[in-house]
Amino acid sequence: MRWILSLFLLLCLPGFSHSQDSADTHSFGLKPLDERQYQSIPLALVPLSGELPRSVDLSKDMPPVGFQGKQASCVGWSVAYALAAGFPILAGVSTDDIFLKLQRNQIWKSSGTPSGYHAIVLVGFDDNVQAFKIMNSWGGEWGTGGYGWIDYNFFRHVTHEGYIAASFPKTTPTPTPTPTPIPTPPVQQPVAAIEIIGVEHNVNAGSANAGMNVQLRYTLKGYAGYNGQIVLHFTFSQNYPVRAALENYRDINNNAAAGTQVFYIEKPDYSNYVFSVFVPYTAFYIAVGSWNAYGQYQYVTTQMMMAADLFVNNFGVAQSAWIPFQVSR
Repeated sequence: MRWILSLFLLLCLPGFSHSQDSADTHSFGLKPLDERQYQSIPLALVPLSGELPRSVDLSKDMPPVGFQGKQASCVGWSVAYALAAGFPILAGVSTDDIFLKLQRNQIWKSSGTPSGYHAIVLVGFDDNVQAFKIMNSWGGEWGTGGYGWIDYNFFRHVTHEGYIAASFPKTTPTPTPTPTPIPTPPVQQPVAAIEIIGVEHNVNAGSANAGMNVQLRYTLKGYAGYNGQIVLHFTFSQNYPVRAALENYRDINNNAAAGTQVFYIEKPDYSNYVFSVFVPYTAFYIAVGSWNAYGQYQYVTTQMMMAADLFVNNFGVAQSAWIPFQVSR
C-alpha cells in the first residue's frame, strides 16, 4: 500500500445489473464522472508518519456485510460502510466475471470478461500476499464472507477513483439561559485554514545543521477534542516530490516532509495561531556541488516548492498555497 486518494463524489447509475446466472444477480451502481468534475475535487494529503505496518485489517471495525440485491446502490453501501468505521478507502473499480465469482480467499489478479463499474471499500492490506482486502455489498456468499482481495499491481489497472472521508460533528453554541426562551442558534460548520507567512533562510549558516525556519499561521474552529498535526511537503518546480535524505524528515512515501508532532486540540477556537517549523537543507535528496580543479567549490542550485497541510485526526482539512524557494548546496 503506497498511495491514497481523497476525492469524494460518486453517482448512481440506476438499473444497471449483470446476471451471473439465472439464480444469482449482482447489481452495480457506479457512474464515473467526467474529467472536469474529477479535477474540481482535491487530492488527499499525506500525513507525517513513520513506517507503514506490513498488514492492516479493519474488517473487525466494519458493520455486517450487506446485500444490495437488484438495487443499483453500491455507492450508498460503500459510503455507509466507510463512515461507520473511520478511515477505510472507497474505490470505484471496473469489474469482470472473475470478480463476480470470486471464491473464498481468492485474490483478484487477472482480467476476465468486463461486467460493470462498482463501488467497494478497502478495509486493509497485506504485504505478505501483496493484496488489498476489500468489502463488498453482495452479501456473505460472495468471496470470503462478503470480503475479497485485489492484487496490488492489478488494483492500479482496474481502479478509476478512490476516496477517503471523515465525519466531524457540527457544533452548536450553547445559548445563555434567560427567562424568555430564545431560538436555537444555527449549527456552525468547523473552520480550518493554514498559510505560510514567511521563510527565514540560512539559519545556522556554515554548519552541518544549516536550514530554514518556515513561519506558519493556522485557524481551527470547532475541532475541540480531536488531534491535530501540521506537515510541510516539498516538490521540485515540475511538481515531482522531493525525496527524503533524513529519517526524521520524511512522510510514509519516503518523500521529504517536516512538521509538528500530533497535538491535542483542547480549545474550540484557535484563530490565527502563529509558529515556526525548522527544516535543515540536508533533509532534501538533491544535487550537491563539488570542488573544481582550482580549489573552488561550485554550488548547485535546486528550485523547489513547499506547502503546509493541516490535519485533524489524520484527515487533511486545509492546505496552504504553494510557494517557491531554492537551495544551493
